[in-house]
This record gives sequence, C-alpha cells and structure tokens, in this order.
Amino acid sequence: MKFVSCKRFGRMASRLLRTPTVRLYHEQALFKPPGGSDSHWHQDQFYFPFDDSTTMGLWMPLVDCSLDMGPLRFVRGSHKYGNLEGLSISNESARFFDNFIEREGLEVVQVPNITAGSCSIHLGWTIHGAPANGSNKIREAMTANYFPDGARITDMSRSPDGLRFVGGYLPGQLANGPMNPIVYAEEDA
Repeated sequence: MKFVSCKRFGRMASRLLRTPTVRLYHEQALFKPPGGSDSHWHQDQFYFPFDDSTTMGLWMPLVDCSLDMGPLRFVRGSHKYGNLEGLSISNESARFFDNFIEREGLEVVQVPNITAGSCSIHLGWTIHGAPANGSNKIREAMTANYFPDGARITDMSRSPDGLRFVGGYLPGQLANGPMNPIVYAEEDA
C-alpha cells in the first residue's frame, strides 16, 4: 500500500486527471507466467463504480520486461469514445474491441521493452490489453488506479470486487472511506 500511495504517483494522477485531490481505488500485483495467455482488450473504467468518468491506471513492471514478455498495448485516442459497454474481459470482448478498432481505423500502440520501475499511464476509458508471455520468465508488474476526490459510488453490478475496493460503501455515497485514501492533495503539497 505504501508504494502505490506515495505522493509522487498521487501528484502525477492529480495533474493528469486535472483535479486537486486524488484517491487510490485499488492496486494489484500481476504475475503472468511463461506461456501466460493474452490479456484481452478492455476498458478499466467499465468495472469501476464511480459517477466520475476520469480515472487513471498506472502499470509498472517490477522486472525488466521485454517485448516477448507481453507488456501492455493501447489503442491510441480510444479514451475519447468513453464507455463502449465492451463486456467483461473474455474472448467475446476481444472480438468486440477488435471489430471496434478496425471499424474506427484506430492505431494500436505496443509498449516496447520497458525497464523495472518505469511505468505507463492510461485513462480509465482507454482500450488496452497485453499479448501473451512468450518468454521463459514471469512478467511481474504492479498496477494502481486513482480517481478524483468527491466521486460517488454508482452501479456496482459489473464489478464483483467493487464493493470490497470501496470498503462497503453503497451507491450514492461518497467514495471516501479508509479503503480509498487520499494520496495527494494540492493544498498539502
């Protein structure tokens, strides 16, 4: 928790989200073993239970990550389309987003080799995924998601973990509990 709630990440999130105060939604350690499958296209914000559509994800490899290990890939400009209702991450969602990308003529950008401690950042509506891990090493990464202070809880039906990640707060309530600490406040900087 100390790692993802550091002021440096919070300040980056504040500037990119254009909000003075930022909270942590959740963090995860992601380990993709050798031969680990493709992480299908998806939009993170689809799963988040907030009324505010500006969230940000940070993905950081914990080991040097070569292209064959399957670092993230993004669809340039896809955040501008907002919620595409792309279904839960599955083969069906992969087909849905592949068709959308082709129909709209959007560009896929693959993160190249990326060193441990570097990071990539994307907005919550950005379509992204990751290729399979074709290497003989475990792809180790951390991810953290941030949102503006003042967001309220809305529909949680798409996220079975959503209720846990907001500490049991219910729709209509502010997402301001201890599970979602402020990681940066401009007035404290």
